[in-house]
Amino acid sequence: MTTDRRSYDATGFRGTVGRTRADSEPWWPEPASARRGAPNIVIVYMDDMGYSDPGCFGSEIETPNVDALAARGLRFNHYTTHPICSPARAALLTGRNAHAVGTGWLANNNAGFPGYTGEIPRDAATLAETLRAAGYATMMVGKWHNTPGPLSLPSSVKDSWPTQRGFEHFYGFMEGETNFFFPARLMLGNALLSIDEYPRDYYSTDDWTDKAMGLVCEHRAASPDKPFFLYVANNAVHAPFQAKAKDIAKYRGRYDQGWTRVREARHRRQLELGLIPPGTWLAPSDPGVPAWDDTDPADRPLFTRHMETYAAMLDCADQNLGRLVALLAATPCIRPAGVRSRTRPSRRTRPTPAEAAGVWRSSSRGRRGSRPAARSARNSCT
Repeated sequence: MTTDRRSYDATGFRGTVGRTRADSEPWWPEPASARRGAPNIVIVYMDDMGYSDPGCFGSEIETPNVDALAARGLRFNHYTTHPICSPARAALLTGRNAHAVGTGWLANNNAGFPGYTGEIPRDAATLAETLRAAGYATMMVGKWHNTPGPLSLPSSVKDSWPTQRGFEHFYGFMEGETNFFFPARLMLGNALLSIDEYPRDYYSTDDWTDKAMGLVCEHRAASPDKPFFLYVANNAVHAPFQAKAKDIAKYRGRYDQGWTRVREARHRRQLELGLIPPGTWLAPSDPGVPAWDDTDPADRPLFTRHMETYAAMLDCADQNLGRLVALLAATPCIRPAGVRSRTRPSRRTRPTPAEAAGVWRSSSRGRRGSRPAARSARNSCT
């Protein structure tokens, strides 16, 4: 009797199925492995930070760790992105225009129009999905805000949560904002954490970095030869304006002169640093924002405190960046110093790390099935 042996290549199966087990050949897919020398990739995101806010871009705010990375790495002084969080995050994660991936506005709900569904469509691969398929470990801490509000609840269907969009590990929150001292809902993977009381010294920016450092250490211990992608998605300096008292104290009185003179000082500094061409005028203030001298004197203490707190939030985020960089500093991972003047939109950010990992072609534009085959791995940057 002739044995009927069938191959199932069309479905990805590479073995054979006969009439009996003895006539069949099992097959298991090879686990994805990154190419030899693939670098670790770390993205530290500051939420809604202004162009002139870091010290290296002309600010009076103390950001020595951001400044050091800029001095040792590559700084973009013509960088465009969306001015609000969800679209900027979606463009960063997909390498595509935010409207092309359903996030033309805040991911609070599905607005019922193309480009405004509030979630990244399945045919748009995220950086985490691309790298994970190429053999990377993928980890995220912090704020997600790329899922509509009703679908961000713990009881909802979790089709577009971080762990469904390529991240093996997620610790953070889903919504657009939360209390820095008492987050409303913290998630571990897809599970809601039960927290009766936060420590008295709890601050979410510190927490994200603590968890990120823990994930890196655990990964190094368990899989030292496997490269990783770490996305530290800070919610600083997004509202609510909340900072630790010791950080606010550093900036007490520094903004008593008002925002008009702060803007003028930053503009002068940017000219001195060569960030903007000579003769560039200071842009007008946003509509509805009066000159400082035209504000009600009774309101100025509140406005001043807002600026002090904002500066303290960024200062703290920079301190935490320094802690993370110190952990990663065993092997140099920073590109040679320089300033890139060519305009670079945020949607081009995804191909940059993916190209470095050897899993992305620029012409493929962030669509699924676009990566070249991964090769055997050993990461060179830990």
